[in-house]
Amino acid sequence: MGLREVFIEAFPGVLDDAGEDASFTPTVGDSIPAIKILIDFDVLLQPSGVDPQTWIKGTVISTALSLFEATPRRGDYFTYDAVDYTIQSIIKNDGIEIQMQVV
Repeated sequence: MGLREVFIEAFPGVLDDAGEDASFTPTVGDSIPAIKILIDFDVLLQPSGVDPQTWIKGTVISTALSLFEATPRRGDYFTYDAVDYTIQSIIKNDGIEIQMQVV
């Protein structure tokens, strides 16, 4: 078993232990009423198409890609702590973890 397979197998367990409870609602398809996420506030993000010295603060949600039937996309949203966080862009998708900038 390679390192990638180890991460694929372990990441959902990490989310179960350390993740926050949320729900996911796609623009098309079925909702996921209970999903575990990692949420980070005030993350420094570099906007695309702007001087690389200009940074903004934003919120990032990470979770396991294997929890979804279809890859999350712009406009889908997570509800965490009674607040809706709409996906603006995908920051990372390595086939194991998906990381999204949300507002």
